[in-house]
Amino acid sequence: MKVLRASLVISALLVGIVAQPASAAHWSSATWVSGNPSCVGGLKIEPVADGTYAASFGGFAGSITIDVSSSALGPVFSFDTDIDAHVVTSVMVKGGPNALLYTYSPGTPNDSGLHSPVNPNNDKYYGLSHLCFFTAKK
Repeated sequence: MKVLRASLVISALLVGIVAQPASAAHWSSATWVSGNPSCVGGLKIEPVADGTYAASFGGFAGSITIDVSSSALGPVFSFDTDIDAHVVTSVMVKGGPNALLYTYSPGTPNDSGLHSPVNPNNDKYYGLSHLCFFTAKK
């Protein structure tokens, strides 16, 4: 009976592991932001395109590499930094009439699968208008 019970517990755990959606994202929250929020204090990347961007803001000097790709729902992007003493604490993604604010706690040097808000007319992501990166010391 103990072996059967242990097998059931292990099976339940494996089902729970398999049932979890796979995600490369590290963000702790994504918040919808109305309108065109400011990038004051951050690094604004506009237009959004693949490339490595020199960055010097908030005490951070280095670069942020952006890789834009297409998904079934619209454009998504990843970022990677060469930050030594700082981490990215949030990324504002502007698209359409609004934005999404991805927040990282405690912070991250990279992430993937980020996108703009969803267009309610077609349930797909708006195009990427611009990005704003905000950092803090580690």
